[in-house]
Amino acid sequence: QAAVLHSHSYTLQTLFKRNFDSAYSLRGLVDDSFSETAQRAMRYLMAEAVYLLRNGHWPELLQMPFYEAARIGGRALGRHADRLPLQW
Repeated sequence: QAAVLHSHSYTLQTLFKRNFDSAYSLRGLVDDSFSETAQRAMRYLMAEAVYLLRNGHWPELLQMPFYEAARIGGRALGRHADRLPLQW
């Protein structure tokens, strides 16, 4: 049995951009409701927090809210990119 540890050390800006682009590219292919997406996100966040707590990753637990805000924000805006202004 093999185990794989997959990790990246993205900046928050890079993480936001990657998730924005990913969500943008999946528009029309994935059409989950807000409720389904929110439930899945909550399950993921809880499992991630439990893993970090059980394995003593306290610094990562403190960084998690910022990391997840960048990730979720990128996905949310990417999913609705067609509604965003072209220039800010």
